[in-house]
Amino acid sequence: MIKTKDLGDGIIGIILDRPGSAHNYQDEDAIKNFHKILERIASNSSVKGVVISSAKNSFLVGGDLDELRNINRSEIAMQITVRVNNAFRFMEKTHLPFVAAINGPALGGGLELALACNYRIGVSEKKLKLGLPEVTLGLMPGGGGTQRLPRLVGYKDAIPMLIRGKAIAGGEALEIGLLDECVTQENLLHTAKKRILEGSVSDRQPWDREITDEDGKVHKPLKKDIDELNKLKKLTNKYPDVDPAATAIAKAIEEGATLPLDEAVKVENKYFSDVASSPVAKNKIRTLFYALNTANSYDVRTKNIPSYQISEITTIGAGLMGSGISYKAALAGIRVNLIDVSEELIKKSIKRIRKIANKAVEQNLISENDADDLMELITPGTQYNKIGGSDLVIEAVSENIGIKGMVFDSISQFIEPDVPIASNTSTISINKLAENCKRPDNLIGLHFFAPVERMKLVEVVKGSETSELTLARALDFLASIKKTPIVVNDCPGFFTSRVIATYTAEAITMLSEGISPELIDVCATRAGMPIGPLAMADMTSLVLLKDIFESIIGDGNQVWVKGINVLDTLKILTEEHKRSGKKEGKGIYSYTEGKTEVWENLERCFPPMTNSVTPKAIEQRLFFVQALEAVRALEEGVIDNPMDGDLASVLGWAFPSAYGGVLGYIDYLGAKNFVSQSNRLADLYGDRFLPPDLLSDMAASGAKFHNP
Repeated sequence: MIKTKDLGDGIIGIILDRPGSAHNYQDEDAIKNFHKILERIASNSSVKGVVISSAKNSFLVGGDLDELRNINRSEIAMQITVRVNNAFRFMEKTHLPFVAAINGPALGGGLELALACNYRIGVSEKKLKLGLPEVTLGLMPGGGGTQRLPRLVGYKDAIPMLIRGKAIAGGEALEIGLLDECVTQENLLHTAKKRILEGSVSDRQPWDREITDEDGKVHKPLKKDIDELNKLKKLTNKYPDVDPAATAIAKAIEEGATLPLDEAVKVENKYFSDVASSPVAKNKIRTLFYALNTANSYDVRTKNIPSYQISEITTIGAGLMGSGISYKAALAGIRVNLIDVSEELIKKSIKRIRKIANKAVEQNLISENDADDLMELITPGTQYNKIGGSDLVIEAVSENIGIKGMVFDSISQFIEPDVPIASNTSTISINKLAENCKRPDNLIGLHFFAPVERMKLVEVVKGSETSELTLARALDFLASIKKTPIVVNDCPGFFTSRVIATYTAEAITMLSEGISPELIDVCATRAGMPIGPLAMADMTSLVLLKDIFESIIGDGNQVWVKGINVLDTLKILTEEHKRSGKKEGKGIYSYTEGKTEVWENLERCFPPMTNSVTPKAIEQRLFFVQALEAVRALEEGVIDNPMDGDLASVLGWAFPSAYGGVLGYIDYLGAKNFVSQSNRLADLYGDRFLPPDLLSDMAASGAKFHNP
């Protein structure tokens, strides 16, 4: 619902207040209503100006994603974007001063509405965020955002907000000119009205005051903006064709740069209608909005178990993972006992945590006081005798069952009997670890991803004896540190490590076959992966990978193991030739003086393939092994539903979100086509490509994992 209110002295307030929702968002009905209100206001000659505000804690957070998700034709998307822009242009041409009184997040269409106002005032509070995040959902701004934002703040500051979907805080918005001023919540409406009455707000937009030449083109941007546009052309080449939104945004910016606003908006309309009706947008919305929000709602937690208040935890292991976990806990105001075997390791960890905190301060994520406070909450030590007050203990030592067992023994001597113990293992079965734990019902896996301070996903692993009480308490902890949980059942490698292992193993197998590592990595990145699998192998450490594969492969009975040549290849590299990875400068690639080149002796180890191989064949091998193993995990009950698998793949190892995730990839290709191609790959490369029964049944029935 959009309401109006007489604010006195000829000033009208338009109040955004959608019923039954915590936030305002716009749909077709809201836009129609908004336009009618504008027409009514414009017809009243006594009106001196308009203040647009919100009755919610946010200003306006974008469009109706249900509505956008159901768009199946570009002409329908065109109708929506034209209607939005007609309303905004009508507002701009009333020659009334409009002020946006922004009390909270203004995102997507919310920021576009604010941009169509003549003046923008934000609250001086942390909750204020302004951004155009559409690209993260496979969409692009459709309310003039690609045209107004660059004209207002310049291309240098606008491009990151548009191409990367970067949201900024009030201080930065003020600095770049996106906001005109920031005031307290109490003074927001008063200041907005005052600025209109004192004549501080123009009734013309700057882009409508531009002088056009005889051809109708506005003056060209400043040289610095032309330089930014030239950079933008190069930037678009970095994005894979599978994900068109960023490229469409870039083209809209570039093509609209020297056009009058009305013509420039038409350019945006066209690109928006193509992008909004694409399957990519539907895939991203499904996974990165609906699935993500479901996971963040913690709906998997048993409702009748009381909330668990966590005020103190213990982290055992002060390495990279233990440091990150301790940082996130302390940031949430939780006291942390950080324990490792030596003072030297503890000191390194404290230094690492301080570095993480300082970086967060530099990025304006926390204040210096916040950084100091969280460091005060961390108590380092080498003994277990002070952990008795812990509400949760997290083990983050090396991937060795024997070491973990000794840690569990030490923990159990000092904590209360019902305190949950979580292992940060990424590959070792929780059921196997439970054999070394006195209270297996209290044991759970919390598989964090590095770097912990940035990665949102945590894979929560239930052993066969893990209690619902332990699960609920572990989830309460993750909620307190703002992580996104995916709950899985135990198996070697769980879900994420198990599936990503197939990707890495297939790449290493292709390397052993004599396929160029550069070609393998390029094929992966062009297909949408952020980094090639062999470059990632070097970053992880080839030695560590060898240990991981030995753990995951186990007795070698898993289907995906059949036909791969990963352990022998890694042993040749690490044991015979001492190639350990990027950290030491020598892995599959050599790293010298800032240069990355294929190791010069690699061809001696793995002679080049005599037959040619197509990039498409490489891409299929890399992607099909992942999708097939994900289906097997779903079939076995490791994950409960396809949405969890897709979200885990996108957040956990950056499987291209354009497909919606690893199972969405099968929907994208069609189960019948996927099964046919899998059988062909099985004939060529082995049984690991044979489709499981679940997939064959889907192909026969025409079923999908997701609808739509």
